[in-house]
Amino acid sequence: MRGQLSVYPDEETDRLIVSLLWCIPQFIAEMKDTSLLRKVYFTMRIHEHHLGYVWYRFQRYFSYRASAASGLPPHDGTPYSKSEYIRVYQQPSQFDLDRASLAGMICAMSEIFASVCTVYHINTRRYHYFGEPHTVSKRLLQVAQDNLPFPGTDAESDAVHEDMDTLFEDWESVLLRPFMVFIFRYLRDEGYNWQYRSDYLAASKRIESGAFGHRSGRSEDDEQEEPDGYELQPVEPEDLAPGADQYKQHGLSDISFESSYIEFVQEDPEPSVSAYIEVYGVEPDGYPPRMDEY
Repeated sequence: MRGQLSVYPDEETDRLIVSLLWCIPQFIAEMKDTSLLRKVYFTMRIHEHHLGYVWYRFQRYFSYRASAASGLPPHDGTPYSKSEYIRVYQQPSQFDLDRASLAGMICAMSEIFASVCTVYHINTRRYHYFGEPHTVSKRLLQVAQDNLPFPGTDAESDAVHEDMDTLFEDWESVLLRPFMVFIFRYLRDEGYNWQYRSDYLAASKRIESGAFGHRSGRSEDDEQEEPDGYELQPVEPEDLAPGADQYKQHGLSDISFESSYIEFVQEDPEPSVSAYIEVYGVEPDGYPPRMDEY
């Protein structure tokens, strides 16, 4: 796909990111209620809730021991469960709607805009390059910091980044799919389409073939030579032999692209794929993945 397209300048890609981020108030307004955003926010706070609950149980324990030692009757009642404790003590009546929405939107955009996938305009036949998978969220957050009133400080930016890390760890339970549906609807209305590609399968294929290398930034000729911005490092023939040191060192000797592929295609569609189908009414180009495409 990318070999048939030309790439947008970085400035145009940043403009697309900003346009989407400025739609966050519209996304909030379209929600029938804020339960999803509350779930996003409190998932981001789950670590802090956990620590609070541990401290609460410690306090009860030592209070009980102190009462028993002094001959006083212990306090009545059983301790709260963690969910009860959060509801009673730690869930504030006001939650940070902007922070939850921004973190959720950037998480969803990071999944859709991963460099192995392609966001391209149907009429101009140009595509946006957002960066390699491990740098996309960082770029999105930087664009947000440069162009939105929030986050406006390094401390706020770091806080949102930590929120995103938490959401990525538990993103399926947070249900980022509504964010993805909103993003795809915007892209569709602006004349964009999306080609699917699995970074997991692409990486498995490279590992199996011994094509170890490092990701690089996009150069002028990336779309002609290495569309994914991947530069191969020299690999000696003996390094590809079974039991080679680099395989043993990295625990890769048992990895098989075929087994990875079979396991992958048997799983349910990713939320990004199901969100695309809901908006466009068809499966994206490149899905289901085929072995000969990797």
